[in-house]
Amino acid sequence: MILFRNKRAFTLSEVLITLAIIGMVAALTLPNLIEKNNEKSWAVSAQQFQNRLTVAFKSMLANGELNSYSDTYDFINKGLNKYINITKICTHENLEECFSESIINSEDNTKITLEDLSNSTKLGHKDWDTETVGVMFNNGITAIVAYNPNNEYYQDYIGEFSLENVFAAVYDVNGYQKPNTLLKDIRLMNAAFNTKPEEKKITCDDVLNNGWSVGCIELSNGMIFFMPETMREGTFNQCKSTCESFGVRMQTASDMQARCADGHGFPWWFWVDDGNADSQATAVYGSDCGQTRRFDSNRSDFSCDCYAN
Repeated sequence: MILFRNKRAFTLSEVLITLAIIGMVAALTLPNLIEKNNEKSWAVSAQQFQNRLTVAFKSMLANGELNSYSDTYDFINKGLNKYINITKICTHENLEECFSESIINSEDNTKITLEDLSNSTKLGHKDWDTETVGVMFNNGITAIVAYNPNNEYYQDYIGEFSLENVFAAVYDVNGYQKPNTLLKDIRLMNAAFNTKPEEKKITCDDVLNNGWSVGCIELSNGMIFFMPETMREGTFNQCKSTCESFGVRMQTASDMQARCADGHGFPWWFWVDDGNADSQATAVYGSDCGQTRRFDSNRSDFSCDCYAN
């Protein structure tokens, strides 16, 4: 006797639930897979690009064509252009025609504009003294580059060749496409971002010539202290705001310790900024800087000194 058993099929709701689970798993894993694939592709493109440049530069050295260029544009246009396929060259005045208008520095998530890449100093090579140039290569890579016109590699050079003494670049292996982010599609070659303006150190001559004070102390390590002419004595807030009006800051307890260690203590109380001032503020007794106490911040009989550098 043959028995027939009923075979149970999946219901529509079970199929839909299964598909939903598969979709959720795919949504979670696919972006990571795509990102890893992109990173691998970018890394390969970057290595191939650097290898091509190295070969081109060594050929230029062998043929005596690595020197005698006055600036980066001259070098790219008359030299490198013969050894590697370049589709477009842009001067520092129109870099946007060869490179993305801005990129993201993944180290601190800040935006870097083309203005931040306009000369060799901003790529970390102050002594090269040349404007940068935008370059589009035939493989789709775009770059901001700088050349060292003072490099000492001549045709008869004997020794190991180092590209870092000749050439620097910020380049995008992805062209104008996103993410335009450092360590992803944006790579550095012998370059470092230098987007901060160079700080000008204040000297005692600056203090005296600007009339900020009739006296100024410069320690052996270059630290500058001065007592504002209008603030021989005053409240904590008056001292702090006066120093800031000169573009410098109020001294701290550690600054006072450095002063005393250098032999510049004074036998009276000084306001110091410890970042914790409200109704009370900190002061240091300046003969040996060994006494630190909290006082009413509205006391107006304590000295005020500003710190620079």
